[in-house]
Amino acid sequence: MKALRNPPLYPRNPLRHMDPPSRLRYITQALICLAFVIGVFLIGGVALNYTTPGFGWTLTQPRLSGTAAHPRHVRVVGAKTGIDYVTGSAPPRLELSDFMEAKQGVDLYLQCHLELLEKDASDKLSFYQIAGLNYLLYLISWSPPLKFQQPSMGSPKQIISDCAVKLAKKYDEDVRPAYEDAASVLRIPYWDWAAKPWLPDIVAAPFRIVRTPKGPVNMTNPLHHFTFPNGTIEGLRAAASIHKEDPIIWTTGATMRCPQLADHNETVSDQLRVLNTTLRTYQLFTELDGDYEHFASIGYWDVHHRISLENVHNSIHLAVGTEMTIEQDAEWARSQLCGHMGSDFASFDPLFFLHHANIDRIFALWQAVFPDSYVTPRISDLGTYLRPANLTDTIDTPLQPFFGEDGKTPYTAATARNISTFGYTYPELMDSTMNQSELREHIMQAVSRLYGEKDS
Repeated sequence: MKALRNPPLYPRNPLRHMDPPSRLRYITQALICLAFVIGVFLIGGVALNYTTPGFGWTLTQPRLSGTAAHPRHVRVVGAKTGIDYVTGSAPPRLELSDFMEAKQGVDLYLQCHLELLEKDASDKLSFYQIAGLNYLLYLISWSPPLKFQQPSMGSPKQIISDCAVKLAKKYDEDVRPAYEDAASVLRIPYWDWAAKPWLPDIVAAPFRIVRTPKGPVNMTNPLHHFTFPNGTIEGLRAAASIHKEDPIIWTTGATMRCPQLADHNETVSDQLRVLNTTLRTYQLFTELDGDYEHFASIGYWDVHHRISLENVHNSIHLAVGTEMTIEQDAEWARSQLCGHMGSDFASFDPLFFLHHANIDRIFALWQAVFPDSYVTPRISDLGTYLRPANLTDTIDTPLQPFFGEDGKTPYTAATARNISTFGYTYPELMDSTMNQSELREHIMQAVSRLYGEKDS
């Protein structure tokens, strides 16, 4: 397929109806919040104590109405393991292929991820609930996937990180130290779809052999699909804004990735090339002159209007969750839904979190290259259920319902800006001895190596 000069906007995205300032605020909140759901909830800690009894954020209620479905206080705690408290350095999230080289870490991650998927749907730290937070945000005037929880003051609870530390202690003595070391630095990996535009092997197979404390087991691969718990499908369907009648969403009982395609991996690779995701990722760093508003929002209809992190993000959902056809003028593509990643319910596909970890990484690299370009005051015409519309949002506006470790201080764009707050970093950001100029040059060299035009 021929690469599109003007890749399409994400067809399910409500941003297309907003004016530029509203789009900017919408995307800014999304980018700031990514670290919470991906890093803190899946490999980190959340203190949970509900101020409202009942459903919390559960998705079994039609339209998710009522205060019980709208979390009001979320205490978010970053991962604590593996951090050097002298230098402040934290373990990095690794690109999937590098992550796969850490065999013990993969064993722990897959076992703990499966445990997360198999938790009861009513458990507020189950995969169903965590994925549901993203879906909930999509419905209630925020942006698609992000952090959302409903805790108050309480003791910190680890999810995968805590599980890995406990699991490592169960291995035989001769291998236990290696597993304990792996558990201490375990962070969710990222799928770098721009440098490696194909579905990783680790997400493609329904089963995978994992070395457990009791020996090798051919277990269900928790990164391949998620099976919806009994009794949840109808509640989700009732709350849906679109795709209410789509059989791929409602009749399978589990998340799918275009099962009707003979070779979905090859199709994804073809569609990522068509959508120019590698080049557009490179252009985020080279063609926007450090303009945060253009970087963060799809709302600016100028020569760069299709170069934004949100638009690149949307392309991955298109490539994985739809089957695309090129329009006659070879400028646009239409897409036919064929998987959950292309729908409102993308967050229930485990691949969603690997995808968004890379979005978070690109945002972190961009901030390091352009440290002076960030949130500017904007009037919000949307608001949230906790903040009225038509108020001016600034870098210091509380990002309620999300609160810091003390449970009293709400996060803001300023306090959530540094990913080290949440106990992780990325490989390109690990050298703490560099000054700003050296770091910028280092990152741009990495961006050019990974995403720049290659000599033929």
